[in-house]
Amino acid sequence: MRALALLLFAGAAFAQAAPRPPPDRKPETIDYGKPQRYAEIPERDGDVALIRKLAAPLEEKDAENTLRNIHAFLARVPHVPEGWENEHRDFGRLMKGFDHDGCASHALLFASLSRACGIPSVYVKSSRHDWIRGFVAKGETGSFAGHVFLEILVDGKWKLLDAQGMRIWDEYDPADPELPGGLLAYEKGWDHYAMVHSTRRDDFIKEALHRWHGFDTRKLRKNAAPGRALLPEVYAITLAGEWEDLGERTRVTYSFDRGYWEDGKARAKGNILLVTSIGGRTDIPEKEAEAWLPMPLGKLGEAARAGMSGVEKRRLDDGTLVVLLYAPGRAELMALIWSTDLEKIRCDFARR
Repeated sequence: MRALALLLFAGAAFAQAAPRPPPDRKPETIDYGKPQRYAEIPERDGDVALIRKLAAPLEEKDAENTLRNIHAFLARVPHVPEGWENEHRDFGRLMKGFDHDGCASHALLFASLSRACGIPSVYVKSSRHDWIRGFVAKGETGSFAGHVFLEILVDGKWKLLDAQGMRIWDEYDPADPELPGGLLAYEKGWDHYAMVHSTRRDDFIKEALHRWHGFDTRKLRKNAAPGRALLPEVYAITLAGEWEDLGERTRVTYSFDRGYWEDGKARAKGNILLVTSIGGRTDIPEKEAEAWLPMPLGKLGEAARAGMSGVEKRRLDDGTLVVLLYAPGRAELMALIWSTDLEKIRCDFARR
């Protein structure tokens, strides 16, 4: 009963610790003891029927696999940068590719789909410590640096999720406004529009200036909780500039060439190693190629001469997944990279 009571009052405790909002707006207090509300989808956030239709094939019994499916799905949505516009973008507009790369827009898409899959989700707005200090001391606004997290209910427990970074914090106290990465949470809510996210530029700026004016920065403290990655790290050994395109398609921790092979292969162990090949050649030393590549160099050369492109995978005994992307020329390799669903490969790997 004590644990339940603490959970019920977490929303109120958080509200007392956060900087005050403008007097004309009262933020929502989250009732963690009644999570079903946060599995509902506000109508002004988008077409609820469409959201549920898109979410249906993403839902699995394992909630973390559902989260991975949502991530892979959103990675396939086109992105058209629009800049920081002063208007709310609902689910439908964002799905057409309009500026969903920012954390607030991405959170709306992710939370809408996770709610449709039965996972209660709460938005968490935060500002970066360095930005708060700069604004309080010198009035510097800059880019209003911060981040939007989600609180999600998984296996009967509220956890913190960075949906863009696909990192989760299992040991999480909703009443503590200090978030990992030097960020201080200052508002939570169910309704994306009502929370005045950065998608409502002018109102967001007005609120930020009011909230942080005169804030006592001595209250700021470090939260070093590391969290847990929901997806494996990706490494890549490449031949030329294709590492930049790989970085656009997936989050690559470390790209390297033959000169850094010893270091790179040690780092990649147990994770995913992307290997690019042009014209039957890779940057893996020939004497080690057979132990790593999903297909022999001889066959790789034959495929290049035949003008063939493709993706082959191999799971090594140490758990490393080697993904070979091969093509006869650079143009064909670029096309292959952009047509390969690398985020799905990451998500499938995480199901081990």
